[in-house]
Amino acid sequence: MFKILSLFMILLLTKSTTHIIIPAVNDSQIPINSIIFINDKLDHYLLIKYQDKYDLIIVSPTKSDLSKVKKITTKIDKIYLYQNQIVDISYNKKYLLNKNQIIDNIEYKNQILTISINNQKFCLYKRSSSTVSCNFVYIEDNNKDIFIKLNDKIDVLFFHLQKHFSNLFIEEIYSNWLDTYSLTDNNYTILTLQDTYAIFNIKIP
Repeated sequence: MFKILSLFMILLLTKSTTHIIIPAVNDSQIPINSIIFINDKLDHYLLIKYQDKYDLIIVSPTKSDLSKVKKITTKIDKIYLYQNQIVDISYNKKYLLNKNQIIDNIEYKNQILTISINNQKFCLYKRSSSTVSCNFVYIEDNNKDIFIKLNDKIDVLFFHLQKHFSNLFIEEIYSNWLDTYSLTDNNYTILTLQDTYAIFNIKIP
């Protein structure tokens, strides 16, 4: 009974702040200062669009199929990797996320990746943590027992549709009344950080 209730709670919490489906994709459709979630089964990527360039974070590579990335751009300024590997895309600089470091607006500290855009912070968590100081939180971890101490200052919590959280963490989400957004393999989910934020989907062609 409790499992059914937990599933209902997470479905109730999962909603779109802005949900627009656009049938095709090109660079001009994506606003500057955007973070694009790109998912392909077990492969997860973050593509960051600035004024005139893109950065790419390879979050959880298995086969590293960048075909969905290349539908948007084939030129990357900086690429960030959690493990050293060959990547089939043109880039200017490569950084390995294996130690605490700050590169421009991206900080990697205590295994938490923080992207700062327009005085807003987006954090990527791959493990449990008791520290959250971000406007947007992305949980990317295959461990169902991951637990992050949340607070009501978080604007949106992102996670994969197939992700299974523990009952304890579902209660943590529910108790803070957070907006949540589930990610799928069929769409580019785009978080745009201007004076305010917007979230929308573009159908992957």
